[in-house]
Amino acid sequence: MLVLKDYYKVESVVRSDGEAVYTVSLNPDCEVYRGHFPGSPVSPGVCNIQMIRECAQKECLCLPEAATDRPGLVGGAVRLYIDEIRQCRFTSLITPLTHPEVDVHISLTAADHRHGSPEDPGDGSGNGRQRFRLQASIVRDGTVCLSLKAVCRAVNQTEEGSQWMDL
Repeated sequence: MLVLKDYYKVESVVRSDGEAVYTVSLNPDCEVYRGHFPGSPVSPGVCNIQMIRECAQKECLCLPEAATDRPGLVGGAVRLYIDEIRQCRFTSLITPLTHPEVDVHISLTAADHRHGSPEDPGDGSGNGRQRFRLQASIVRDGTVCLSLKAVCRAVNQTEEGSQWMDL
């Protein structure tokens, strides 16, 4: 489910050596830019993090079943939530007029259960949701504009709703 309607469009995906690179085109006509900023659109950081989350969620569907500790989770309807952002650096502006295409680099690895959340007891039992370490960056013309390290959890959409927001 895309939260950001018309903010971006995935043009291509290349997967290699445990990393996926999503080439996305940013839509300068998206209503997000009406207020951020009229005449000089700048991609809002929170929207860029949401775009990363949505690309990472697609990658959850591509992980081999053996990479999870919850059989049946990967390959079904999965929703990925960011539980903890450990590091986020905004190093350069992203603007849809001057840089209409950017690359979103995604690397997901299975995480241990040491970091608890309301749904994941964090006791090492594995009874919580499948958790991943996410490393991501947005790159334009060879320049890293945003880098992110986070802990995420994947939840079957058939499970009861979560109190957590998308981001």
